[in-house]
Amino acid sequence: LVVNSSGLTNFNPDLRDALAGNVRAVSHLAEFLRASDHAALLHLSTCYAIGYRDGRILEELPKNYSPCNAPGFDAEKEWQSLEALVHETEARAESPEVTEQLARQARGKEHAAKNLQGAALEIQIRKNRVRWLRQALTEAGTRRANELGWPNTYTLTKSLSESMIRNFLDANPNAAIAVARPSIVESSIEQPFRGWNEGVNTSASLSYL
Repeated sequence: LVVNSSGLTNFNPDLRDALAGNVRAVSHLAEFLRASDHAALLHLSTCYAIGYRDGRILEELPKNYSPCNAPGFDAEKEWQSLEALVHETEARAESPEVTEQLARQARGKEHAAKNLQGAALEIQIRKNRVRWLRQALTEAGTRRANELGWPNTYTLTKSLSESMIRNFLDANPNAAIAVARPSIVESSIEQPFRGWNEGVNTSASLSYL
């Protein structure tokens, strides 16, 4: 039995990190299950994978789900589109336009000399590029999540992984797979008082028990 409790729980991370931890990893798991004649999977998702939805939510694993019911939405294609967006943004970060923008920022830093140049300038541009790329991909992930009806990149990528599992089940109907959706909102109902929370959140409290 494979218990997949790993994942990136940062709500608005760099899109590269979210795809690696929450989507690509599940794709690798599917390959492992496909190669095994007896492996079963318990996948830890999140109840917030459902996105912006009102009313009762049934415990189902819908095919190619998006909260806004985007026409023709395909989870696998969306994943590949997000990977392509990452590559395009990485390429843009190296473009002359962005490099010039980063150089202006480096020269204009209050703590830096106005005549910053040579190796010092290159080092500062490289640092600025890392920050620029991280910020651009963080914003891109959040923007795409909101367009499709999820509040953040975390819930988008966790839902994409659920859709990938559903696709795997369609192709392998005899596979033994369970998806758990904890709420991650945890606090005491009685002792020492109602609502008390020491900070041991999500599945960590289960590990302590």
